[in-house]
Amino acid sequence: MVSTPTPSASGSAPSDQDSPWKEALERFFPEFLALLFPAIHAEIDWRVPYRSLDSELQQITGDADSGRRYG
Repeated sequence: MVSTPTPSASGSAPSDQDSPWKEALERFFPEFLALLFPAIHAEIDWRVPYRSLDSELQQITGDADSGRRYG
């Protein structure tokens, strides 16, 4: 079952609060790791391209078919 966005109690459209964070992490992933996990950042060969695997995680979780959530 896929959840569909519904207006909030105030009647306004739902806000997609995850997408800005995901976009920021995708754009600044090396900087994110350098700031919060410097030892891990130092071990990564950043010359090799990387790609986000967020949809793969959704496929193996029990909530995979719940769709995008709005808050």
